[in-house]
Amino acid sequence: MQDISLYLTFRDTRWCREDYLLVPAAVYDGNRFRIQKVPYAPMFTQEDRALDPPITSTDIPHFSRDAEESVISLRAGDSAVPGVFWYDRSVGIGQALLYECRSAEGALGENGIVLRESAEGLEVTVMDPIVRADGMYRFGKISSTVPCEDTPGRMQKGQTASLTVEQYRFDCPRLEDFFHIVVQLMHRIDPLAGPRRIVEPKLGGIPTLKGGFRLVEQKYNTYNWLKDPGFYMCGEGTNLYSIWQTGWVGCINPAYALYRGGNPVSRDRAKQTMGFMFRVMQAPSGFFYGISDGTRIFGDDFADIDNKAFTMVRKNADALYFAAQILLLMKQRRDIPETSWVQGLRKAADAFVRLFRRYGQVGQFIDVETEEILVGGSCAGGLVPAGLLLAAAYFDEPSYRETACAIAEVLDRTYVRTGLIGGGPGEILSAPDSESAYAVLESFVSLYEITGEKRWLEAAVRAADVYATWVMAYDYPFPAQSMFGQAGMHSTGAVWANVQNKHGAPGPCTFSGSAMFRLAKYADRPLYRRIGEETVRNITQYLSRANRPLWNYDHTASVPPGFMCERVSTSDWEGYDKIGGVYETGCWCEATVLLMATDPTIDL
Repeated sequence: MQDISLYLTFRDTRWCREDYLLVPAAVYDGNRFRIQKVPYAPMFTQEDRALDPPITSTDIPHFSRDAEESVISLRAGDSAVPGVFWYDRSVGIGQALLYECRSAEGALGENGIVLRESAEGLEVTVMDPIVRADGMYRFGKISSTVPCEDTPGRMQKGQTASLTVEQYRFDCPRLEDFFHIVVQLMHRIDPLAGPRRIVEPKLGGIPTLKGGFRLVEQKYNTYNWLKDPGFYMCGEGTNLYSIWQTGWVGCINPAYALYRGGNPVSRDRAKQTMGFMFRVMQAPSGFFYGISDGTRIFGDDFADIDNKAFTMVRKNADALYFAAQILLLMKQRRDIPETSWVQGLRKAADAFVRLFRRYGQVGQFIDVETEEILVGGSCAGGLVPAGLLLAAAYFDEPSYRETACAIAEVLDRTYVRTGLIGGGPGEILSAPDSESAYAVLESFVSLYEITGEKRWLEAAVRAADVYATWVMAYDYPFPAQSMFGQAGMHSTGAVWANVQNKHGAPGPCTFSGSAMFRLAKYADRPLYRRIGEETVRNITQYLSRANRPLWNYDHTASVPPGFMCERVSTSDWEGYDKIGGVYETGCWCEATVLLMATDPTIDL
C-alpha cells in the first residue's frame, strides 16, 4: 500500500494581478475583494457603509489584494464544473484547464486544483486526489484557512491511476467574449467532468412540474399559511426569518404563482398576502420593510434587527416586480384589487425613481423611511428595471420605462461588463452570486421585449453568460452512503448560490428561470434553452414525496411531502458528511417550483 497524489502543474508567466481569474461558481476575478473575517451571518459595519464601497466578502478562498503571493485551493465539487479559466486583458487571450471530477479508475479520490499567484506569475496545479494547500474552507465561522483534512490516495500493487486535463487557449478581445467561450466549454454535451442527465419525470415516480406545483401548493396551505393576520409565510414559522420576508426568499414571490395557478383557496390567500404587504409592510416613502413576525416589524441588519428601516434593495425590487405581476393579472381576469394596492404599487415605483435620480444607483441596503442608500455599489437591484417596466405597463407611465433603461445601463456598465455581479442576498456582504446575475438578466430580456432595441439583447447575452457560470454542468458523483447517492439524484442544472454559501440549489432564487428560454429564442442561442431546461426538468427530483421521502443528514427524520431543501451540496463547505444531504426544513426553492410551473413562457 502506498500513499500517492498525481499532479500536473501549468505556469503562466505573463499573468498579472489585473487579469481575470474564474472558477465557475467559486472564484470571480480571483475573489480579490475586501475581506472581513466575521462569522455567519455577516453584515456591513457602520465604518464599512458607503455609497461606493469596494466589493466586500467574508473569508472565502481568495487571492490577496495586498500580498504578493496567495493561494486558492478547491476540490472539484467546489465549483459548477471542474475547471479554471483566466483572461489576459493586455493581449485578449483566454486560457482554460478542464479536468475530471474523479479519474476514470476512481482509485484515488476527488480531484481538485491549487492556484498560486506570485511574482513569477500564475501556477495552476491539478491534483488527483486534491490535498489543499494552506488550509480549507469551512462555514459557520467562515474561514478559508481551517487546517486541511485532505489525505493522499492509497494504491495497492497492481492498481493504476491516471489524470486527464484538457487545455484550451482562445482569442477573446473583450471580457464578455471570454465569458461566452467559458460557457460553451462548461456546458458542452460531453463534459470531461462526467455525464449530464435530465431526469425523466415519468420514470421513478418523479413528479412532473405540474405535479410538483400541486405538492408544494398543498405544503404551503398546510405549513406556510399564517391565519392571523393572514399571509403565506416564507417558511414554516419556526423562527423569525421563516415567517415574513418581503421578497428574496418570500413572501410575495410565491404568492404571485399561487394566484396565477393555484386553487380558489390559494388564490384568495395570495391576495391576502398582497394585502398584508401593502397594509403593514409598506413605509410612507413607498419602500417596504424587510421582516415581520406578523405583529412587529424588524430590519435586515443582523446586528440590529430592531432598526426596522434598514432593508435590502433586493426585497424591495421583488415587492415591486411581483406585486405588479399580480395586479396586471388581476386586471386581465377582471378581478378588482383594493385601491390601496394600486396606490401602493405607484408609491413603490415612484420611490425607486426618486432614489435613482438622487444617487445614480439603487444601492444594496436602504433606509426605507429616509430614502437614503446606506450601502451602495452592488447589483442587488438587478430586478428593479423589470419591476419598473411592469409598473409602466400597468399605469401607462413613460417615466418608469425611462428610469428602467437608465438603471439598466448602470447595471450593465458597472457589473455585467466587469463580470462581478453580486450583492443580492442579505447575508453575503457584496460578494458575487447567482440570483443577482439572474435578476439583471430578467431585466435586460424584459427591456428587449418592450423596446426591441438591440442593445438590450446584447446586454442580456452578456448577463446570461455570467449567470450560466453558476449552473451545474454535470452530474457530481455523490457519495454512495449519502441521501442523494442512495436516491440516485442528478446535480446537472442545479444553480449555485454564491461564493460564500458554497452549495448548488434546485433553481434560481426565487425566479422561474424563464429569461433563459426567452433569450434563447430572441438571440438564437439554443445553448441557453438547454441550460434553462436542465434546471427546470431536474428541479422536482429534489422534492420530498410520499413514495420517496428525503431524510435529514443523520437519518433521524424524514422530510414531509412537498418540502424542498436549498442544498445540492457537492462541496464539503459544511463538512464531508454534509455532501449530498439535506435539512428537514422547507426553503425558498419551493417558491421556485411554483414560479416555474406557472410561467407561461417556459414551453416544455
